[in-house]
Amino acid sequence: MSPIHSVILRNKVIFQQINKLKYVRYTEGGFTG
Repeated sequence: MSPIHSVILRNKVIFQQINKLKYVRYTEGGFTG
């Protein structure tokens, strides 16, 4: 696996974790931001 591919894969995982954090914050905050 090339280094570029591993970087893309890592960025995708980080992006998914950020989206998960946003979703948890939304649900806990009652969509008030």
